[in-house]
Amino acid sequence: AHGVGPNVVDHFPAPMTVSNDCIPLQETNVNLTSGNAGKPHLLRTFKGHLDEVSCLALVDSNLFLSGSRDHNVKLWNISTGHCVRTYKSHTYSISSITLACEKTFVSGARDATINVWDIATGKLLNTLKGRSGSVN
Repeated sequence: AHGVGPNVVDHFPAPMTVSNDCIPLQETNVNLTSGNAGKPHLLRTFKGHLDEVSCLALVDSNLFLSGSRDHNVKLWNISTGHCVRTYKSHTYSISSITLACEKTFVSGARDATINVWDIATGKLLNTLKGRSGSVN
């Protein structure tokens, strides 16, 4: 990025902020917009999840992760709009995604598991179990 914060995508016409918070988006697509809330400008739509998208996490200025009620996490290329990889292992809705470091992220789900993933290879590195209920 060109001197902007970690959650700002700056290679489109105007910088955009991407939230790392998990929010109920209630759509199967992710829309990338710029401008203010009163008059957003649609830049790109990311299509690929089969159920509602529940959370997002920015990896870097050109990649982000999305978690969905379809039990999957997807890695997206912001410039092209293409899905780079799908991470499959959970048996219920994804409820949270957090970057652990530059190379790994963790996903929590309503199946009471936390998965640790290698971003680049898609390899599942570890699964933590033992909770009852959703992992947020």
